[in-house]
Amino acid sequence: MRDWKSSEELSRDAVIMGKVVNVWLGVYFWEVLTSMSFEVDFIKKKRAFQLQVVPYFISRYCEAIGLLCCVILLNSATQENNCNLLYAVSFFLEISVVCANINFALRTMVIWNHRTITSGLWIMVWVHIALVLLNTIQFKAVWHPVGGCVSSKVDRSYRNLLLLRTYTMAFDATVLLLGVYKLAVDIRRKGRGSLVRCLLGQGLAYFVIGLVCNAIAVGFLIWKPNVRLGIIGSTPATVFTVIAASRCVRYLSDLITHETHRAQGLQLSTVATGPMDFENTSLSREDRIYTNLPMLKDKKESNDSVLVHA
Repeated sequence: MRDWKSSEELSRDAVIMGKVVNVWLGVYFWEVLTSMSFEVDFIKKKRAFQLQVVPYFISRYCEAIGLLCCVILLNSATQENNCNLLYAVSFFLEISVVCANINFALRTMVIWNHRTITSGLWIMVWVHIALVLLNTIQFKAVWHPVGGCVSSKVDRSYRNLLLLRTYTMAFDATVLLLGVYKLAVDIRRKGRGSLVRCLLGQGLAYFVIGLVCNAIAVGFLIWKPNVRLGIIGSTPATVFTVIAASRCVRYLSDLITHETHRAQGLQLSTVATGPMDFENTSLSREDRIYTNLPMLKDKKESNDSVLVHA
């Protein structure tokens, strides 16, 4: 039977983990570089800055900092004084996951627009933040001749990390179920608008990706053959979760911008040519509920009243 906790196995697993982290660092930075136009639009003021995008930026760049610290730590594992980087790795990676979950939660809050649901999701967010801070405070790193920088209290660290990953998975599942239920109810009552179809299709796929990745990480933590392989699933889980949440934010932002421009074009057309039959336009009432766009003028208004109002 293979001895997962032998010195040779730990050394081999340390090399494997270093390669895994380097691969995911490359994947993540490729994602950041290929989507940098979103940030450029804010710098050029093509997009209006809103508080809702703050978790997006925190999650995006905390993940980058955490991965860089992790790579530096693994590539200099023979230096005892670099163990303090473990604190930065733990803190930044977990904060990035918290903000990614906030991005998911904000999307569900927009869909529901209900005080009770919104308050409940914010309570879950604050509980997640408290768990991250508790894990960071209790985390202590020491130097090990074979394993390099490791936690001084492995069992406690694993319990805390398992609790965090399980809570993250439960959070993702809650947000996913709330979103699916609300969209299903709206489709049954009001029909399926173009924006609703997009939210139900591509948007919810990001939730599923985050949920599955965290489930895999939890599986490795429960298996825990040794201190290296037990956490090897955490890095892909955080990277996938942050990428999925970031794409969800960008996708929804682009979609709302497109719907806004289309609504403005329809309004200009209404002013120039007279009232337009709302039911014959591609912009449905359900779409406007999720984008908070102003409703078009009622088709019973006269042409003159529209011109005067304009």
